Amino acid sequence: MAYIGTAYKGLQLQRTEGDASTVEGVLETALFRAGSILESNMGSLSKLGWSRSSRTDKGVHSVATVVACKLEIDVEDFQQDSEGLRLAQSINAHLPPEVRVLSVQRVNRSFNARNSCNSRTYHYYLPASIMGLRLDGSTEDAAVLERLQAALSLFVGTHPFHNFTQRRLYRPGAPGQKNKWRTRHPWKPAAAGSAAEGAGADDDDAPGGVREDEDAEEEEKEAPEDLKAPSSSEAGQPDGAAGLKAERRLRRSLTEPLDMSLRWLEERDLADPVSRGHSRILSIVEAASPAALLPGGPPCLQVTVEGTSFMLHQIRHMIGAAVLVARGQAPLAWLRAVLTQPARSHVPLAPPQVLVLADADFFPFRLSAPVAKLSGAALRLREGALLARHAFCKEVLYPALQPLLQDASWARWDATLSRVTHSAELEVHVLLSNILD
Repeated sequence: MAYIGTAYKGLQLQRTEGDASTVEGVLETALFRAGSILESNMGSLSKLGWSRSSRTDKGVHSVATVVACKLEIDVEDFQQDSEGLRLAQSINAHLPPEVRVLSVQRVNRSFNARNSCNSRTYHYYLPASIMGLRLDGSTEDAAVLERLQAALSLFVGTHPFHNFTQRRLYRPGAPGQKNKWRTRHPWKPAAAGSAAEGAGADDDDAPGGVREDEDAEEEEKEAPEDLKAPSSSEAGQPDGAAGLKAERRLRRSLTEPLDMSLRWLEERDLADPVSRGHSRILSIVEAASPAALLPGGPPCLQVTVEGTSFMLHQIRHMIGAAVLVARGQAPLAWLRAVLTQPARSHVPLAPPQVLVLADADFFPFRLSAPVAKLSGAALRLREGALLARHAFCKEVLYPALQPLLQDASWARWDATLSRVTHSAELEVHVLLSNILD
């Protein structure tokens, strides 16, 4: 399925927020109205064997989410329409235009969308203006783009990404334990300003509270508030206490410097451990040439990130770090350091509203399974669904992204990045000597 996440509090259903507040909420209602869910099963995703390939944050979009569930459908329909395009149309008749089912395909009984997903691909649309690109063919532009690509290439392979997420969520056995070093840090932690889309443990949480997907918008308790990116919803003029808080943030954004506060652990810190749960494998991290999504639109760079799984906010922190290096505000050596286990550093968090789940790859079905004859060797979008996705991107996604690329939150994030200062070069050399040793 495909959707624009701007108006929703993430993908995952939240009964306390109302069914219409999440993408899964409106999908469940549409399935019921289309006659695909019994009234007795309505309101209980567990009865439907519901699973999802990935969860997305508040404001994040997708053209590749897979939801698996048990539906009231005549299986004979798949003999003539194995892609389930007519079934998709019947469901789409009850969905808002920003949410579309691209295809309905048969899977086996044991299929779990998250566990069966082999890799996920995200696109992040980065405004050229945030890096000061003039797009005039100048040597200055070439240097910026070269630094960006060099930074992105460092993420490829297997690395500990503990500095690119909330570390406590990925420690086995104690996901809610506070980080003592962070609480001793002079920066005062604060809420990120976005509601959690799935704060409790569910089927997207691995044992021990380890999250495995680019996930819910939660309180960013391990990063100083000033390093967080304001979302598009924060760009207005809030009232009351929220307004005073926003005003104080704006005043700070014009005055106080932000030290990267990179430090190196000479020995293992039991209060701040980094384990295998913090490592991820990325196969592709690269940026395309700057171009407008639509004629006359602002130029942007499509950053492609492909990996087996992602941690909370990992991609947005990766973008933040790469932009910092591209702008010349941090050396490449700093980024190499923060991708090693002993290093601890705050990393800027890029805005969420231009992040798109672009593709998903699935493990093959057993060839003996009947579904393999209808859905192919592995679950994938085929001709009809690919055309539907292309149309959604052209007619819905790109027009929705265009104003978000010019959102006021980018100017605020630019002001935040402009305040970042880096540790002395001597500190970097010390870190590198530790790495080489």
